[in-house]
Amino acid sequence: MAAEPAGGHPRFPGRGGGGRLAPRQFDFAATEAAGGRLGGGLRLLERAPRRYELSFVFARRVRGRGYATESVCRLLRFAAADLAAEEVFALVVPDNPDNPASRRLLVRCGFHPAPDPAVAAPRPGVSNDRWV
Repeated sequence: MAAEPAGGHPRFPGRGGGGRLAPRQFDFAATEAAGGRLGGGLRLLERAPRRYELSFVFARRVRGRGYATESVCRLLRFAAADLAAEEVFALVVPDNPDNPASRRLLVRCGFHPAPDPAVAAPRPGVSNDRWV
């Protein structure tokens, strides 16, 4: 599986209302090598200069086959080499049943838990499970 920029373009900056530039956002499609079938999606969202939030989702049919690990690790190399990222972090919602696998994936790609009280929780009443 390859993580490729969605639409074949390397960058997808977002635009806010009123002509204001929104945080830079980079969307990637993870496709299967054989046939090019979509297997997942990944996003890097610039939260501060050179600080990016990583998010991802993968289809159940590709889970457990190494595609997510390959895609996330490739995206981290892109962030370091092409974006000069100083930090990439991920927020994991603790009450989602799929998230133990997400935590294992983050560990395989070199992340470790690093709670940051300055980073908002994903929604009210849910703790911040932050990984860098």
